[in-house]
Amino acid sequence: MRRKYTKYLYIAGVLLVIGNLLGSCVVFLQVNDTTHFYLVNPMSYIISQKDTLCYKKRTENTADIDGTGFFQRPTIFFHSTYCDKILDDSTACAIESAARLHPQTHINLLYTSPVELKTWNHLLSILVKLPNFHMTGIHVESYADGTEFEKFWKSVVVYNKVVDYKLVAEYIKFLTLHKFGGTVLDKDVIVNKCLDELGENWVIREGESMLGTDAIAMSRSDFNRNFTAMVLRSFSQQIMKGNINVSVAITNSFKNLCPGTDFTETYTRCHGYDIYDGKQFHPIDHSERQQFLQSGSYNKKAHAHRLWDVEVPGKMIPYKTLYAEIAQTFCPWVFSKLNNEY
Repeated sequence: MRRKYTKYLYIAGVLLVIGNLLGSCVVFLQVNDTTHFYLVNPMSYIISQKDTLCYKKRTENTADIDGTGFFQRPTIFFHSTYCDKILDDSTACAIESAARLHPQTHINLLYTSPVELKTWNHLLSILVKLPNFHMTGIHVESYADGTEFEKFWKSVVVYNKVVDYKLVAEYIKFLTLHKFGGTVLDKDVIVNKCLDELGENWVIREGESMLGTDAIAMSRSDFNRNFTAMVLRSFSQQIMKGNINVSVAITNSFKNLCPGTDFTETYTRCHGYDIYDGKQFHPIDHSERQQFLQSGSYNKKAHAHRLWDVEVPGKMIPYKTLYAEIAQTFCPWVFSKLNNEY
């Protein structure tokens, strides 16, 4: 009886292995001169995560971005990679602040969510009144088309159901820089000073010796295109290995570009890139982000304040807080709309 039971258990195990093999396929990818194989389950084409379902669909609002001249210059890009909304309150404030301080610059929101009654944020109704603000719906699946990352992007990132919208947002930021150049800002970066004075090509430090990705500017050039490709290759390798840190990817790429550069200095320069102190964009550290909900005054020397997705109780921005002072000063329309409506 025991031998018969063992036989059935063995057969069940074999069938399980065969079933998993039949339910998966091996994709070979070339990343940074190294061939990797990646096991992809075809069922992931059918069973998708809720927050990435829209990445595979086109809607009537999805633009066909044809060529590098699609976006007028100069431009500042924001990216929203949600599937259930187009933006949140902090993003609306970030967009208004950038638009007001850069009236001659095109402020572009690249979004992935379908435009529906449930996804149209009431704040969008006031942002579209800004003359230099533009919205462009992008099809995530085809966003890397025409680049060396097209196969990797579709096979691993878009159709790998463990990838979330935050990782996709990081990758898309560098795809945008790679394809179009310009300035990219994270969706919770509230600009306090005009960024033009920083130059055309710059990055910021994060911590003691790392570079951040919440604010980057790169002009459209072959050199910058090659550099962003270097960052994307490094990022792609991280995804393959499951050890993802885009700050490491960009820092290592700069170290390869400028060996021996001391990134601990307040300001340094590398092959035409200005590297600024992170305090210029996040004078308040992530660990101290609750300061935004306490009384205080914003740092007038900083070019921006990153909110670090600080959670506001309810919807209304509390009066007599640092967040309220920043919002009233740099995104008054959004602040007024939020605090009069709730």
